[in-house]
Amino acid sequence: MLISAICPTYARSDRHALLYEAFLHQDHADSELLVLDDSPEPSSFFLALDDPRVCYEHLPVRQSIGAKRNMLVARARGEVVVHFDDDDYYAPDYLARMAEALADDDFVTLGEWHAWQEATATMWRWDTTRVDAAHAHVSRTGYRWIEDMAAHIGGMAAYVDVDGFVESTSWGFGFSYGYRRLVWQECPFPDRNHGEDYVFSRYARTRGYRCRILSGEAWLGRCVHVVHVASSSTIFPQRFVPQEEWRSSLALGVLRWLRGAARSES
Repeated sequence: MLISAICPTYARSDRHALLYEAFLHQDHADSELLVLDDSPEPSSFFLALDDPRVCYEHLPVRQSIGAKRNMLVARARGEVVVHFDDDDYYAPDYLARMAEALADDDFVTLGEWHAWQEATATMWRWDTTRVDAAHAHVSRTGYRWIEDMAAHIGGMAAYVDVDGFVESTSWGFGFSYGYRRLVWQECPFPDRNHGEDYVFSRYARTRGYRCRILSGEAWLGRCVHVVHVASSSTIFPQRFVPQEEWRSSLALGVLRWLRGAARSES
């Protein structure tokens, strides 16, 4: 079964080697990577790449993320579409595991995952299905630690809905989406730059498609969300992964991925 991995990108040519490394090592052979780039200049990495499974296109006019996702899915040849963000790590079995999950569902997303913070070289873990005792708010101007997120939200009860917070974080991180192409045909992404992924997931759920959040130990390590100065995500956990877990295959996989991309650029 052909799986189409799609990636809208803008002004992140320095991340493209990492993106390709993650795709190159996927153990699901029947796959393609489609990249749509509306940066001022095309990616020198993808222009020089010789891989028939990769389709790179540069657009001369700036588009929203939602519009680019729609164009990518329209060009995709697979009946299964999986999101591959340009700045995240995906384990070698990621595409295969997502395809297995979609055998009984129409739309899936990860509910628990790790985050790698480049500035501090630390790994974090977040269960999006609940409000944890410790979270951090990350912005481009710095970090604001919230020691007790539940109390923090409770103190802002006048305008913060805890259930809504969990709802949006559980279903709104598009970097871990996988779905059947037929879902997109009825529920395309809205033409916007923020929240287009959550709106898409809400469309799918309200139209009766089989949607599921993938969680539990079996899914940990399948994807690592990379946090850097140009990240669009803003809320991340303050749950540090213990030192002994760095010896796991997850940590070693991330480090190998980073080193591999560095070699590709040298």
